Amino acid sequence: RPRGGSSANNNTPLRPPSELLHTAGGDTESSPGMIRGPSIGVLLCLVATRVTAFSDPPAVEAPSCTDSTSVSLTAVWPGAPPDADIVYLGLFLSGHRGPFALQTVPRGVGESVEAVIVDLLPNTTYTVRWRAHPRDTGRNMGWDWQPYEPPFSCQTQPLRPGAPSGLHRAGNLSETAVTVRWTAAPATTVHSIGVRLVAPTTPIDHRSGFAYESVAPTASWATVQRLEPGQSYEVVVVAFSPRLDVDVQSDPYVVRTAAAGHSVGAVRYTELARVSEFTNDVDFLDNHDSATPAALAVLMATWAKQVNVSDDCIADLAAACQRGHGQDCIDCVHGLSTTPTICGTADVLKYNTNFFCGEGWPSFSTSTPMALYCVENLAAPLPQGPTNAKGWAEYVSCDAQEAGATNHPPNPVCICWCSWDRVAVSNMPASVYNKYCTRGSDGKVVCTCADSLGNGSRFLRPNSTSALYVSKSSVMLPYIYYTTPADAYPNSTEIGANFGTPKNGSCGESNALGDGGCTWKRAPFARVLYYADLLDNGWRAQLPRDTPTNSSGSRHNIAALAAAADRLSRYISPRCCGC
Repeated sequence: RPRGGSSANNNTPLRPPSELLHTAGGDTESSPGMIRGPSIGVLLCLVATRVTAFSDPPAVEAPSCTDSTSVSLTAVWPGAPPDADIVYLGLFLSGHRGPFALQTVPRGVGESVEAVIVDLLPNTTYTVRWRAHPRDTGRNMGWDWQPYEPPFSCQTQPLRPGAPSGLHRAGNLSETAVTVRWTAAPATTVHSIGVRLVAPTTPIDHRSGFAYESVAPTASWATVQRLEPGQSYEVVVVAFSPRLDVDVQSDPYVVRTAAAGHSVGAVRYTELARVSEFTNDVDFLDNHDSATPAALAVLMATWAKQVNVSDDCIADLAAACQRGHGQDCIDCVHGLSTTPTICGTADVLKYNTNFFCGEGWPSFSTSTPMALYCVENLAAPLPQGPTNAKGWAEYVSCDAQEAGATNHPPNPVCICWCSWDRVAVSNMPASVYNKYCTRGSDGKVVCTCADSLGNGSRFLRPNSTSALYVSKSSVMLPYIYYTTPADAYPNSTEIGANFGTPKNGSCGESNALGDGGCTWKRAPFARVLYYADLLDNGWRAQLPRDTPTNSSGSRHNIAALAAAADRLSRYISPRCCGC
């Protein structure tokens, strides 16, 4: 009998064959079909979470892991600060300033916090640290995080002898079906697959309640159909081991069906990469811009530097100038009568000034994190502006220096997409650009949009489409620093996209997509890269600029970033966005 559960023959009886389960062996078998259970709405959980309340709080215990399988760990923080509204746990490697993966967890006053981390590797020791965010600071989520708690170690279980392993999602996202692949242990025969609904009230370590169905002995994958949209399920695979003379069950693998509306484009899942601005902490997505990984690699070629951000230099600049005021901030630093000596060389001062004032996102240094998120969002109403992306709002530039004194790093502002984003990044034709962008008497360009606050304003109406829905614009290759719009851009080809995620449309940590009118939700789990990871995979900080006939430099760094992300599979199993 498998650890912590029943064998396939001692639990839910196998049902007669039907048309519901398709396997690689070509046979048609039965399936759990319409599995019923408590509705959890849209739960974008690559990592399942649970919060446990105590009427009489026990003595405060140290953070620890209370349970594990070969692919998951359960971490608890009994003494989480009562004034924290969000916590996250990070998984760390030696030599990294920050975590290589993190998961955010909502919590309430007086409650212990528990999180289950999935997609881990068997028989592996992980270093875990908790961190808390104070309640109601009035500032963006990327700011005001408390220091990390002391680290503690947790180890996943080794693979169970004879158990199927390597369960992973295959195929496209579906609202009603999931396809899972596995690897059978030598000299064993796989005969069943089990599925059960994961609900908030169902402990993740509870192994009963699976509905088992037969699969062909030669099968290495199965598609379970007639599931509910927007639900999370646990899947197990059962094999018979002649040597052990017993059925052996895999550890559960968490899968998720797409939300209702995904098949017609009403709900979307997108992997977004975000380099933090103004801070060396992960700064999340509210009122921030991000990009597809390939697009971000192209844009980073402009700003990525192998330079450390000096905390002492930033402190000296902060004593004289106000952070985040865009060009006003830059002018202030450049106008200092005495250059802070702690900032070092001119190159270091220039980069620290860019970091301090937020000029040139994505600015990437040796200490800046790049987080890889999965975002689920509702399609936007048909936009009125110059966008080529149906279902996305007209793009917004967030934390941009063009916002001037209105923009503050802890509470960034999103505005109509700025001139650089239109011309250099998206190659907007001059005939379109000139309808929205004009140069003022001060020489500065102001770009408006369909959702402008008023004529001639770069700021957005509060309840407009771009202020509530995820926005998108194309990123083009070759990436040439065009400063003047043209009627045509030679050999211009889309390589990816930029995205804006407005805070007013965010579902936060606790709400499901659509609750209270929210339009987008960040999955709680994220992977994190650092500049050293890129360099280790061939990233070139100094590349020849793209030309109209040659974008090999940009393509080289696209491959380097992809390789760095793939290498995270040494520590955590990959998972597609929305799976």
